[in-house]
Amino acid sequence: KDAIAYAPTDDWSANLVRVTYSQLYYTESKNDFIVDANGTHNYSRYGAWAGSPYGAWNAAFVKFCLNFAQVKPEYLPYDSNFVDWAKKLDDRGLLFTDSYAPAAGDLVFFENSKGDPCRVGIVTGADANSIMTVQGDCDGKVAARSYELTDKDAHSGRYSLHRKGMDYYNGA
Repeated sequence: KDAIAYAPTDDWSANLVRVTYSQLYYTESKNDFIVDANGTHNYSRYGAWAGSPYGAWNAAFVKFCLNFAQVKPEYLPYDSNFVDWAKKLDDRGLLFTDSYAPAAGDLVFFENSKGDPCRVGIVTGADANSIMTVQGDCDGKVAARSYELTDKDAHSGRYSLHRKGMDYYNGA
């Protein structure tokens, strides 16, 4: 049920983008849901895969894609808590800020008003002025989003670089 048809390569970034695009436009179930004091929570395959079928699934989507792209967590750590995840990456020297030029296959963390990471996306493309991402749990869907690099309200500037994780893996 979680099979993804593609031939993985040694290029984690390319694998991640390929897996990510294979999930584009997935929509959480409107027929399978629970209701509690905080509202209605729809089932998602990413939440189910991560052990919380009715929970928020933005981080679970990215972890799912990383897993199926065969990015090893011992080289590029994953976490369900955005703040802890960013800290693990920063501790490894895998988190970069404003002066970094993002590329396809990188992760981008979006910050809340307190400056804490609150969402994560997979960079699928970038140019001098913008980044293109795919994110999970965007109004209940996997969706493509684009951000201007100068728009600090829409985009935080914290990136995790897969290429550096790959260098770490290769002993560089």
